[in-house]
Amino acid sequence: MLSKNNLILFLSTSIPFLSYVGTNLQQLYYYDFVDLFKYFILFFIFIFLSCKFLSKVNFLKNKNLEITIAYFVLIFFNYNSLQLIFRDILNLSEFRYVSFISWLLLLALVIYKFTFLSIKKNIINFSYKFFSIFFLISFIFLFINFLTLKKYEDFNYENYNQFIEENIKLGSTKLNNVYYILLDSYPRQDILEKDFNFDNSEFLKNMNNIGFENLSNSMTNVPSTHLNQTLVFDMNLKRVNNYIKNIKETDIGVPKEFSDWKYGHTIVHKIFHELGYLNFVSFDTTFRGTPCRIKDLSSTGFDKCISQKAILRELEINFLKNTPFIDILGKFFPSFFSYLFLYPKDITKNLESIIPKDKSIFYYSHIMIPHPPPKYDDYCKIRTEIFEMNITSNVSDEAKKGVIQDIRCLNSEVLELSKKIISLDPNAIIIFQSDNGWPFNKYPMDHFNINIWKVPKECKKMLKDDFTNVNTFRVVFNCLEVSNFNLRPNQLINY
Repeated sequence: MLSKNNLILFLSTSIPFLSYVGTNLQQLYYYDFVDLFKYFILFFIFIFLSCKFLSKVNFLKNKNLEITIAYFVLIFFNYNSLQLIFRDILNLSEFRYVSFISWLLLLALVIYKFTFLSIKKNIINFSYKFFSIFFLISFIFLFINFLTLKKYEDFNYENYNQFIEENIKLGSTKLNNVYYILLDSYPRQDILEKDFNFDNSEFLKNMNNIGFENLSNSMTNVPSTHLNQTLVFDMNLKRVNNYIKNIKETDIGVPKEFSDWKYGHTIVHKIFHELGYLNFVSFDTTFRGTPCRIKDLSSTGFDKCISQKAILRELEINFLKNTPFIDILGKFFPSFFSYLFLYPKDITKNLESIIPKDKSIFYYSHIMIPHPPPKYDDYCKIRTEIFEMNITSNVSDEAKKGVIQDIRCLNSEVLELSKKIISLDPNAIIIFQSDNGWPFNKYPMDHFNINIWKVPKECKKMLKDDFTNVNTFRVVFNCLEVSNFNLRPNQLINY
């Protein structure tokens, strides 16, 4: 039977994991829960065995080692709380240094208190009650969030059969490969000129010279990655409109149904499969909810994932942000703790091995550039010190400078990728599109996105200058001569 000291140790190690799950419940996937449970077990075993080892070497002779470690764990996993206080409440510019010094002082106080001062029995009872209450609060918080969690029904491809039967002509022999490459948060030319004082015309001219057409008045229907990709792959606005109409102020995050596109669970992927295509995808493996970390893709709508190998994913990095690990070790090993991004050149160098000779492919690649934070340095070398992705405010001149530098470097890689695709696959349909414009602009300027297409000559008349993203695959399937879709109106949603 566990002693009271060991129970205190168990409670202290479980609280950080309960709190993290409760806070991020809406965004977590099944395998995230499995991984977090695995990490908790490993962490508890490590702490428990460490206590046993330290007790054998008489680290604390007053037998309060477990309580000392319990408070150490509490302080260790509340490092981010100190940062929030100094950054968001006190608005200190040097919050990282102040947080670290404060954290060290708290740690020193605990070590002094439990190592050099005599501990009375009532501290054990107090600590047991304290951690029990803390555990109970964390559990109740998790339970309440679970009760308010939006129900997500399993995806069923069969729902699309009637739509395909009525709208798609199967058996077509015109199966050009389709490359849909999303450049996250890439604004269109007029926004770059107005807000960034940057002329992007040279890049657009270079793309035009190799057969691309820039849709200069392009707009996304909604400036949100999850919602935009949902309506793009739904080919209509119905689901997104219903969600926007019924959204509540108390809702946390976007429901999981708006992540179906990450798994190829969409009408577009179903149509491509029915036409005989293979569905390929490239995502950053570090980001939560991407299928590229799944070995068996049979439960998804994808046939192959082309991406990088990641040491740490978004789940682990976000969890470690509660500790001083990233701030301390990240200074010495930045590439280990930074996000591993997918760059166009990663695709370019592997393109020959990607394109099959006997099958048509639909290749969806999601590039997280030029979305902040900056991914390139001043010489277009990959930056490794990238720790933050949840950007809430990024309108400073320095931030804009980083976006422009990323666009310059990205343009060069996009041009090379385009030339490579054309050389290997001259009849391909190629789309470079953004999910939104500059996300910190006001409505409707935050909708003004880039949209650059290369289509066969007979399909050019289908492209309109005032294009919205919802019509992307309506045009693609019309161009492939497997459908005769009408284009949806250019509705903009102020979200």
